[in-house]
Amino acid sequence: MAALLVFEEHPDFASASRKAKELAVRFKTSTGIERSSEGWAVLVPQDVLTALTPVEDSDAEYEDYSDPYDDDYQREVVQALIEEFQEDQDSYARSEEDGWFYED
Repeated sequence: MAALLVFEEHPDFASASRKAKELAVRFKTSTGIERSSEGWAVLVPQDVLTALTPVEDSDAEYEDYSDPYDDDYQREVVQALIEEFQEDQDSYARSEEDGWFYED
C-alpha cells in the first residue's frame, strides 16, 4: 500500500469520511482518515494529491484583459435602447389613435 499524505482537514468525521469516499471512488484508489489537530484529516496517495493540487506556473504570461464593454459604452448602449423604446412607444400610441402610423 502506498504512503498516504494529508489532502485536507475537516472538523467532523462525517464530512471527512464523505470526502475520502468521494476521492476513493473518483480515483479508484485507497484513501484514509486519521485524527488531526483540526479534527479529521483526509489521506490520499501521492498521485491523487498531485492530480488535485493546482500547478502554479510563475513564468506564464497572462493577457491583460480589458473589458471591451466599459462603463461609458454600456451607458451609451442603454441610453440608445431607452430612446428606441420611447420612440416605439410614441409610434404605437399614434397608431392606436390615428391608425397605423410610424414615425419613419
